[in-house]
Amino acid sequence: MNSPDWYTRYSKHYVRRDSWLPACQEYKKTTGKSAVKYFTLCDVQAIDVFMLEMAGVLPRDQNGKLPNVFVCEDIESKAWEISKLLKPPIQEAIIPANLEDLLTFEDDEYTKNTPIGTFEQDKVKRLRLQLKERHERFKKYLPFDIVNFDPCGSVLEKALEVNRLYLSLEKLFEFQKKTDIFLLFVTTNISKIHIAVEKKFEKDYSENLKKHLDLKEVINKQLGGIEFRKIPEVYKKSICFVKSIIIPIARKTGWYCEHKGIIIYENPDKTKMLASAVLCTSVKSTQNESVYINDLIGVIKGKVSYHSYAEALKDKPLKDDLEKIKKYREQIRKN
Repeated sequence: MNSPDWYTRYSKHYVRRDSWLPACQEYKKTTGKSAVKYFTLCDVQAIDVFMLEMAGVLPRDQNGKLPNVFVCEDIESKAWEISKLLKPPIQEAIIPANLEDLLTFEDDEYTKNTPIGTFEQDKVKRLRLQLKERHERFKKYLPFDIVNFDPCGSVLEKALEVNRLYLSLEKLFEFQKKTDIFLLFVTTNISKIHIAVEKKFEKDYSENLKKHLDLKEVINKQLGGIEFRKIPEVYKKSICFVKSIIIPIARKTGWYCEHKGIIIYENPDKTKMLASAVLCTSVKSTQNESVYINDLIGVIKGKVSYHSYAEALKDKPLKDDLEKIKKYREQIRKN
C-alpha cells in the first residue's frame, strides 16, 4: 500500500510543530532528563523524528546514530528503509510488526512451550513464534518517555470491545507502569465513529453533567449551552474523546492525565483527525476523581484548536518549517 505524501499534508504539521514539539521540550525540562526514549509509528519520511532531532530532543550519538528511538512498522521493506535512515545502534530497535498484534499478543499453548528461535515448518506456528519474539523485544525496551500512538486506523470506528486499536492503547498504558511519568500522543480519525461509540459518548456526557455540577457550569459558560447535539463538533469530539476514551483507560490502569492540547485538523480528502498530547503520571495512592474532571475542564477552557487544510495551504511559515525538516532528512540520508 502506498503511503500518503506527508510533505504535502500540511495541516498535519500543526500537530508536530505546535503540539508534539513543545510538549516534548516541556517534558524534558520538567523531568530534567538529558535523554528520552521515544516510541513512534513513523512512516519512511520519519518527519516527527527529524523534527525532534533538529530541536535537540533526540540527539544522535558520536557515531551518528539515534540511540533512543524505537519504531513499529508492519511493512518489512519500510522497516528496513527506516532503519537505514535513523541508524539506530541496533537493528532490533525497528520492530517489523502490526501494532495491534504486537501490543495485544498473548501466549497460546504452542508459543508458551516452544523456545523462540525454534525451526518451525508450519507457517502459522512460525509466524506466531516470530510475533512472540517481537513482542518480547518490545517489552525489553520499556518504559518509554514519549509514546507517539499515531496509527493508520481509528480508535473509534468500531465498538470498543472489539476494536483492537483501542485495546492496544489500553495495553500501552499497562506496559508503561514501569515508569512514573510519560508523555503520550494519540492521533485518530474522527470522521467515522461507530454508532455504539457515539451512544457511549452521549451517555457518558449526560452522566458526567449530572454528577459534576462544576463541569456543567464550565461547559455552559464556555460553549453557550449544555445540550449535547448543539455543542460545536470540534469541542464535542474533543470532550468525548477525553472523557470516554482517555480518562477511563487512565483510571483503569492507574494513571492521572493532563492534556497539554488537542488539535483537530483536516486532511486533503476532508477527513477529520484528532491529535492529543497527554502527560501521564502514576497514581500513588487512592485515585482522586477531581484530577480527571479538572483535566477535562482544562480541555474545555481552551486547549482545543482546529486547522483546515485550506488554512494550512496558505500558511507559509508552516510550509517553510516542514521544508526545513525535509532538507535536513535528505542531508542525513546522503551521509
